[in-house]
Amino acid sequence: MNRKNLRSLAAGVALLMAVGALAGCGGEKKADDSKKMVTVGIAQLVEHGALDAANKGFVAGMASKGFKENENVKYDRQNAQADQSNLQNIAQRFVSNKVDLICAIATPTAQTMANATKDIPIVATAVTDYEVAKLAASNNEPKGNVTGTSDMNPIDQQLELLLKIAPQTKNIGTVYSSSEVNSQLQVDVLKKLAGDKGINVIEATVSTVNDIQQAAHSLVGKVDAVYVPTDNVMASSMPTLVAVTDEARLPVTVSYTHLTLPTIYSVYISVIAVSIKKKKPQTVT
Repeated sequence: MNRKNLRSLAAGVALLMAVGALAGCGGEKKADDSKKMVTVGIAQLVEHGALDAANKGFVAGMASKGFKENENVKYDRQNAQADQSNLQNIAQRFVSNKVDLICAIATPTAQTMANATKDIPIVATAVTDYEVAKLAASNNEPKGNVTGTSDMNPIDQQLELLLKIAPQTKNIGTVYSSSEVNSQLQVDVLKKLAGDKGINVIEATVSTVNDIQQAAHSLVGKVDAVYVPTDNVMASSMPTLVAVTDEARLPVTVSYTHLTLPTIYSVYISVIAVSIKKKKPQTVT
């Protein structure tokens, strides 16, 4: 299965796995299974609009399959606040409490949950590529206990939009977290697409939100536009980047639906919708 097909698995694989797991994992399905109270642990990496939307989309998708909160499903919602030690504690909490299912939101979250248990089913969302992130044997046949949906962006369309806004672009700058493998994957795709058009991509990486301003300033005077992939560090503090790019009059293309800054542009996949059903790319300016 290619990445485009993986993106459409929300209602199919992820929620069917969730429903199957909750209805009686490994056993014969009973007529009153839907009446049983089951526990789902939801682990979110950090609070920002895109991941909040993915969280809401998962719960809405579960409800559409008959799992209503406080009726037959109980959610244990945890937020790691972008701290790896918090993620590990959350994982141990879910394992110790023997939750029936884990919803892991964002790649680092899914990786930590997968390292903590090989028995509890894990449905992940806000993950770009499961094979690259070593969450699955392959995107075609995940095997193991991890499945989910992909938030891979329509990078080709985003690049086309950027070039419509700034047609004289020869150099594109990109800022992303050095610790997020899926961000690097997206940048690699961008470099290939841009290279085919004779456009150079200049990278600036960050470790925390505190690095964003310096990284953005390092691109000023070197690039004609800026591209930001789906990246949790960047999504947590986009106004910091835009403050620099606005002053330098650089157009910015992003991959998020939750941003309302007036000087950014995007073609995006709705993260809340991909947690419920397939969603076509949309454009926002």
